[in-house]
Amino acid sequence: MNMLILRHFADVPVVEGIKFKDVSFALNGNLMLLFQAAESLFNPKDGPVDPHEVFPFRIEFLNQDGTSIAAVSGAAPRLFQVQELPDQDLLFYGMERTRTGTNTYIMNSSGTFTRDLALDRPINQMNTLPNGSFWVAYADQAIFGSGVGKGGLVKFNADGFVEWSFNSSRKNYDLGLISDCEAMNVVSESDIWFWYYTDHHLVHLRNETLVGVWRDLDEISGLHGSTSFALHEMNALFSGGYHAKHQLVMVNLDTLHHQDLLPCRPDGEPLQDFRSRARGSKMVLWDQSAIYITDLREWDG
Repeated sequence: MNMLILRHFADVPVVEGIKFKDVSFALNGNLMLLFQAAESLFNPKDGPVDPHEVFPFRIEFLNQDGTSIAAVSGAAPRLFQVQELPDQDLLFYGMERTRTGTNTYIMNSSGTFTRDLALDRPINQMNTLPNGSFWVAYADQAIFGSGVGKGGLVKFNADGFVEWSFNSSRKNYDLGLISDCEAMNVVSESDIWFWYYTDHHLVHLRNETLVGVWRDLDEISGLHGSTSFALHEMNALFSGGYHAKHQLVMVNLDTLHHQDLLPCRPDGEPLQDFRSRARGSKMVLWDQSAIYITDLREWDG
């Protein structure tokens, strides 16, 4: 298996009592790191923990060279993801902040929660856009429920109302139902790519109009369960799926030629137990100690 040497982006800041939980891309391409105090879902003495209990969190903003440039702190229920909105607002997905079922909430730059949204759950991924609208890719439990998540892949406007959903429009594209929208890449305000189960198709939409479908990727077993992919021209770099979690898979979308890649630190040591996110041509990978990045625009194969 060929090695892919990753660029070291930054060491994970150490904050006492705070756990490093997730990475996301800001609207300008910078990175946002999500930290939150460690918590237990079950106390053997007292039983289940109140899901509405709040815990301290911190968002660290890193610029393109990995330098910390800003931070926001607060308290919230268990958080899973964060995205940047216009005017430095933040969109969070986590446990319900109130008892009304609102699992997604907006916080302004002063650290005050200003609005709650009931967007259904579980959510696999969120991506915001500069105009304030945002895309949500849902997991199967939401899709086979009765809320907005049954749309599979849903675009919301800046007020949190549904603009479009794939499962209600799929017959226009002659495509099967999304049972689990495993990964998406929102490359611009008009273009989105997504990868979904059960068909294991890669789909490209522009302004909700079908541009292309790659139907034969289900034959590449290493992609099944992939949760992120980066794109440049006709190359797609996928995180490894269920049976290939410690590797990446590069696919040429013209020929469907693919190769397995072993992601490695700059010293050649394989990266183990990592997670990843991608947007546009960039994929960021991280463990609990460091953050790494690769950009397909710079990849020489």
